[in-house]
Amino acid sequence: MARVRTPRLGVICAGIALESYDWVLYALLVAYFAPVFFAGDLRRSLLFGFGVFAAGFVARPLGGVLLGRLADRRGRRIAMLVCVAGAGTAAYGMALTPGTAVIGPAAPVLVLVWRLLLGLSQGGELPVAQTYLYECAPPARTGLFTSMFYVFAAAGKLAASVLAAVLVSVLGRQAMLDGWWRLPFLLGGIAATAFFLLRLRLPDTRATTAPEPRPPRDRRALLGPMAVVAGLTVGVTSAYYLWTAAPTAYALTVLGLDDDGVLWAGVGATVVFALALPAFGLLGDRIGVRRTLFGGTLAMAAATVPLHLLLEHATPVTYWAVILVATVLLACLCATLPASMSALFPARHRALGQALPYGVTVAVFGGTTPFFEQLTATSDLVLPVYVVVLLLVSAWTNLASARRDRQARGSVAENLPIVWSR
Repeated sequence: MARVRTPRLGVICAGIALESYDWVLYALLVAYFAPVFFAGDLRRSLLFGFGVFAAGFVARPLGGVLLGRLADRRGRRIAMLVCVAGAGTAAYGMALTPGTAVIGPAAPVLVLVWRLLLGLSQGGELPVAQTYLYECAPPARTGLFTSMFYVFAAAGKLAASVLAAVLVSVLGRQAMLDGWWRLPFLLGGIAATAFFLLRLRLPDTRATTAPEPRPPRDRRALLGPMAVVAGLTVGVTSAYYLWTAAPTAYALTVLGLDDDGVLWAGVGATVVFALALPAFGLLGDRIGVRRTLFGGTLAMAAATVPLHLLLEHATPVTYWAVILVATVLLACLCATLPASMSALFPARHRALGQALPYGVTVAVFGGTTPFFEQLTATSDLVLPVYVVVLLLVSAWTNLASARRDRQARGSVAENLPIVWSR
């Protein structure tokens, strides 16, 4: 594999950060712009707002299929250019779309269009960029390199969280409701333009440019690894959105905590997340990424219900504590999932092989989590128990597929790479 140079890594990761910034910004600011685009009281407009948030996930599988196929056939670079162009267009759209009071029902329709476009871009960015990082990594450092995806995704989230917190702290809630929420989206569009120009100079990986032997292979053999990707992802994505997208709106609208404290808690959690990711990536390289993922999944399953019960009656201090503990556990999952997925496929199917099952699973189980958080706000344990069940499904998938891989080792010409242990 080709070693990646630091400037090239920076270009890749800048685009990753931008996609994350644009994606998370919606969840952070929905409490401010939902009344602008969606009719009804605050609770009703938030429900519609999170419905559009979930709809964005519907486009992710399609984006994963289209851009993953493009990446496998034409190269990782061209696919990543399309991703950042789509993200920039969506950001400009959110910044410039008038509210319902100005253009009527067209306003929420346009918001939905921008969210779907961002979903297409995000659906391709994750598997394609993960694949690029995996193919550039030294063999003994795939966990560390692929964890960089989430490090810079966290950096994008951090940028969004800091900007939102600063605007609220300096301007106040009323100013945000009056239209200052548009500024972060506008800045995202400007950044996308710059990152598009930088990615134009990005070379492809050797796995893309070098010819690869293509022995006869039944494409149905890919269904097994794709099912494993879905199983590994289902618990991770539900836990991720339970503890990242949903708590901010819940704390602001249900708990009634101060805007400043809630948004700065998100900033602190993101910093912890970014710092913990490389540590868990290195741990995965040392003891096996699938083994580390398995342990983290069980730990998150054990902690979810107690943490959620604490959140329901949280003070500012306990809110910070709950979010930080959940963040560390999420870092273990996110640091090791990318390498676990990438290792399941040969290079010629790697981007699409991950993109389709990952995108579908995130759309069905991840994107709907904040929406269900609003629907079940009066039911104490429905949502956390649901997430625990999905985490246990992921743990079982991990263990069962590792056992199957050990039994199959050496029995076929093109085995699945074993990443359970080193």
